[in-house]
Amino acid sequence: MKAAVVALLASASLFAAVDGVVTNQTTGKPQAGVEVTLVKLGQGMDTVGTVKSDAQGKFRFDKDLDAAAPYMLQALYEGVSYNKVVPPGAPSSGLGLDIYSVSSKVADATIAAHMILLQPTTEALGVNESIEYRNAGKVAFNDEKNGTLRFYLPPEAKGEVTVGITPPGGMPIQRPAEKTATANVYMVNYPVKPGDTRFDIAYSLPPTKEFTGKAISGEKIRVVVPKGVKIQGEGLTSLGTEPSTQAEIFDTPAKTWKVSIEGTGTLRGSADQQQNADAGGSEDTGPGIEEAKPRIYAKLPWMLGFAGVIFILGFAILYRADPTVAATASPKKK
Repeated sequence: MKAAVVALLASASLFAAVDGVVTNQTTGKPQAGVEVTLVKLGQGMDTVGTVKSDAQGKFRFDKDLDAAAPYMLQALYEGVSYNKVVPPGAPSSGLGLDIYSVSSKVADATIAAHMILLQPTTEALGVNESIEYRNAGKVAFNDEKNGTLRFYLPPEAKGEVTVGITPPGGMPIQRPAEKTATANVYMVNYPVKPGDTRFDIAYSLPPTKEFTGKAISGEKIRVVVPKGVKIQGEGLTSLGTEPSTQAEIFDTPAKTWKVSIEGTGTLRGSADQQQNADAGGSEDTGPGIEEAKPRIYAKLPWMLGFAGVIFILGFAILYRADPTVAATASPKKK
C-alpha cells in the first residue's frame, strides 16, 4: 500500500507529455515543418528536445517532465523565433503555439513613437531613446540586410551604445547595433512581430551644450528633459510638464534638429525631489539634482537606459498620435 502511494505521488510530479498545434496566424491554418524546441527553465535553460510539426501542425514531446518546473516552447519559422511559457502545474497537452509568415517589406510595421531623454551632468550627457514599433498586421517584419530599425548615433558616442528590445508580451533582451554604409547611422536586426515592439537605446556623450537629433525613418521625435534643465532650438515647442517629476516634453520641428542645453539634471534627481516635496519636505534635497558617477557613463550600463525608458513610456502613451492630449500635462509656465 505504501509503495503504491509513493508511486502515485511520483507520477503526479511528472508530465506524461507535452503536445499541441502550431498555427500560422497569417494564413489562419496549421503550419507544418516548424521546428519546436522544449526547454526547461531554472537556473539556466536546459533543452529537453526538438521536433518538427507534422502536416497538421501537430507536435509532441514524449518525455517525463517535472510538473513543478516551468518549461518553454520555442518555435522557429522563417528565421523568426516564438516563445510560449508553460508554468508549473499548467496543462501540458493541447497547447497552441502561434507563428507568422515573414517579409522584409511590411507596410503595417511603422514607428508609433520616438522619444529622447537628455540627462546632462558635469561629467557627460546621458541619452536614452525609446522607439515603439507597431505592427498592426499579421506578417512579421524582418529585414536582415538593412535592419528592422535604423537610428542616428552622434559621432561623439564613438559607436558605444546599448540596445534593449521588449517584444510583444516578452521580456527585455539585448541586441547589438551594427554600422551601416551611412555615416553615424546604425541598424538593429530583430524581427518586428505583430503587436508592439519597443527598442531602448542608451549612450553617453562628452559634456556638451548642444545636441543634434535625426529621425532616420522620418518619424516625429519628442524630447524630454529633467527638472532643472532647459533646452532651446528653432521650431522647438513645449508640450508641458509631467506632474510627478516636473520633467518637460518638447515637439521637435523636423527630421534633423538641434537644441542648446542649459543646466544639469537627471530623471532620478527630479523624481527624488518630487518625492521629498510630496512628503512635506523642502524641494531642496541637499546636493540638489543627483548627478551620475563618471563610471556609469564609461560602462554604458543597461540600468541607465532602462531607468529612462520607464519614464519615457508614460509620455509615449500620452503623446503617441494625438497632440491634443498634451492638455493632460501641466502647461508650460510663461
